[in-house]
Amino acid sequence: MEPNELIVCRDVSLGYEGQSVLTHLDLTIRVGDYLCVVGDNGSGKSTLLRGLLGLLTPQSGEILRAPELRQGAIGYLPQQAPQQSGLAGAVV
Repeated sequence: MEPNELIVCRDVSLGYEGQSVLTHLDLTIRVGDYLCVVGDNGSGKSTLLRGLLGLLTPQSGEILRAPELRQGAIGYLPQQAPQQSGLAGAVV
């Protein structure tokens, strides 16, 4: 990783129970970057965030995090309706 890189995804595949949701993801988030994740329902937004947060282990590839992004250093607040309780996330 370069000094200004916070998160680097290299050929990452993410999914559940052997079923891939995102494949061959290459992504670099640098100091000062803003990240906006937009997409249709079921397109993999929550899966991506869970992978970036370390809540989901990649099926393949690697996700590298800068040392300052220790466990619990990143938080997110998902938009959630009461009917979506199975998709709950945590704010850290």
